[in-house]
Amino acid sequence: MSNKSKKPSELILQVDTEDLERARSIITEATQKARKSWIPERLIAGALYLELQTILKNFEQSDEIDELSPPQDPDKSVNSTQQVH
Repeated sequence: MSNKSKKPSELILQVDTEDLERARSIITEATQKARKSWIPERLIAGALYLELQTILKNFEQSDEIDELSPPQDPDKSVNSTQQVH
């Protein structure tokens, strides 16, 4: 399906999915680099935790906290009244 025939929600989902993969790749590379530099994993985890706190603080200040969850296809989302088994 070409981009011209996609719904706006599908394009947003595609971009969000690509950006999420890029972010995870960058973070993975950084943590691998830290391990190769002999930084203890507990300190790597601590640094990740501190960075996550900073991101969350910035989101709270910008009222975008709802956008923190990974991208989901709006056509496949589960209605809150539906039960998942």
